[in-house]
Amino acid sequence: MSAAHCDSGGKGNYKAVVGRHDHDDNDGQKLSVKKALPHPDYDGDTTDNDFVLIFLNESANSNTFVKLNSDAATPDIGAAVTVMGWGDIDPSDGQELSDELMEVEVNVITNEECDKSDGEFGSYEDQITSNMLCAREEGGGEDSCQGDSGGPLVIKGANASEDVQVGVVSWGIGCASKDYPGVYARVSAQYEWIKSEVCKGSKNPPSSFGCEDKDRSITTRNDATDSTTTDGGWNIIYTEEFRGGYGIFTGDSKTNRATRYNSAKGKAGVIRMNTDGTSTLKSSQISVANSENKFKISVDMYAVSMSHEDNICVDYKTSTTHGEKCWKALHEIPISQWATKTFEFEAVNTESLRLRLRADSSSANSDILISRVNIEGSA
Repeated sequence: MSAAHCDSGGKGNYKAVVGRHDHDDNDGQKLSVKKALPHPDYDGDTTDNDFVLIFLNESANSNTFVKLNSDAATPDIGAAVTVMGWGDIDPSDGQELSDELMEVEVNVITNEECDKSDGEFGSYEDQITSNMLCAREEGGGEDSCQGDSGGPLVIKGANASEDVQVGVVSWGIGCASKDYPGVYARVSAQYEWIKSEVCKGSKNPPSSFGCEDKDRSITTRNDATDSTTTDGGWNIIYTEEFRGGYGIFTGDSKTNRATRYNSAKGKAGVIRMNTDGTSTLKSSQISVANSENKFKISVDMYAVSMSHEDNICVDYKTSTTHGEKCWKALHEIPISQWATKTFEFEAVNTESLRLRLRADSSSANSDILISRVNIEGSA
């Protein structure tokens, strides 16, 4: 997500770089832009609704993205928030952009107070809308500035993965002035639009959005040019390796005890299912070819700690059938080593498939890792 005034036409003629903190370095991941979607009510004259959503062609390997949350995205007045960017670090001496990612802490003020801002270079009067949020350092001194546009304003959490984004750097008169606060696009004002568009347009929406199946359907491949055939005539429908997030899987709200890690036990992209009872991860709807009536599901798993009564299961549901396959801990799933468990089932004339990973436990110490789910089909 960025500011619409950075790409008001939604052209997307740029790359997105993830994981780079210094412009002089070449690290990080450079990703191509599939689509840029400015807010439909963005007003270039008033800078109202200054949001643009950027959809990428590839998933990022990083898991250090800030969260968006409808409840937490409304900061209290006076709350300390942090703005980040590579913008001007010395507005008094021309424009000097930073090579390294910088951050400063400012405090939220009311829109009413912000609207009364006045000084040598004009007034904010009647320019602050409900889609904006204002923040400043009392007396001036630190602020976002030119070159920071589109960057995040966040409420800091215990670590980077717990940060919650509340704003997008938008506009202001000057920088770090005691008379003029920084103005940000307010995330909570357009949260439902953001969530709806991301759920519809992303194959990897944040799990915190809780995207409903009706919001999005995963089209994996029905095109012959995208099909990959493995030994035995099986076509790969979808492979989820959790490298860019939870992927097609989201947690059931009442039973989700799953955590994603960038790497664990020698694998990149790992889901940990820690349970005392039941923990589940449910997939979105996956489109399949009508000609396929046999399906093969493979799951790479690692049992960290389990008891004899514990089970790891895959529940499947198609438009014509449903069922489950379970493996008994210790008997079928070895402890402390990776194992690939595979099963097959038939579903004639089906158009879609959903899976649910399920860990059933009778103890509080059960711990299972999942690194890959592979779905194949055959006529």
